[in-house]
Amino acid sequence: MAIEEGLSQVRQAVEARGWQVVPLAEAWQAGVDAVVCTGQDDDLFGDEAIELEVPVIQAEGLTAEEILRRLEREPRREQS
Repeated sequence: MAIEEGLSQVRQAVEARGWQVVPLAEAWQAGVDAVVCTGQDDDLFGDEAIELEVPVIQAEGLTAEEILRRLEREPRREQS
């Protein structure tokens, strides 16, 4: 999973539940299951035209527990 900087409580909560977390900038390379962003920036990846076919959760207005519930409803990729 990729989590935007500034969401340290969310990062700690998802890591505690067994998710591997990478920086948002590495999301497209890492083959993540989901992306969690602050919701404050419409252009998450700068000028790069990157589309991820994974759920993107905007954390604005949500608690870490609410984000976890949303993430746990999503299927995880098979680990190789």
